[in-house]
Amino acid sequence: MDMPPDLRSQVDVVFQLRDNIQSSRRKTWEQFFGFFDTYAQFAKTMDATTENYECLVYDSKASKSNKIEDSVFWYKANPNLPAFRVGRQIFWDLHEQYYCDKEDENEMKMLMEKNEKENEMRKKNTRVVKATNDGQTVVNWQNQYD
Repeated sequence: MDMPPDLRSQVDVVFQLRDNIQSSRRKTWEQFFGFFDTYAQFAKTMDATTENYECLVYDSKASKSNKIEDSVFWYKANPNLPAFRVGRQIFWDLHEQYYCDKEDENEMKMLMEKNEKENEMRKKNTRVVKATNDGQTVVNWQNQYD
């Protein structure tokens, strides 16, 4: 996660969630939270603010002061959100109409039906090849199952 300074300066808000990988935490501190005096201070703050659905928030435009408490906050998400849907109702209607959670089973059934039809067609157009006593080949295109 090495972000060049010109791109990093375009970031206004950083939401940092819990991260157990020390190298990632250090990069986050170096890239966005360098105003903490030490990495240990940042790590302690991050540990305190990123557990139990919480996150550390840095808003670079929130304050004109240099005080950490004016631009660093924490947020706790509500894990018990009511049910909701994303997208227009027309897409959900199409989903209800065409989605089949037994898709593999239905596909297998369709393939078996197709194979049965093909076998029936082959039976109707079976070519009967016989050899006579004198070695001649006789081909009969009539249906042998009639």
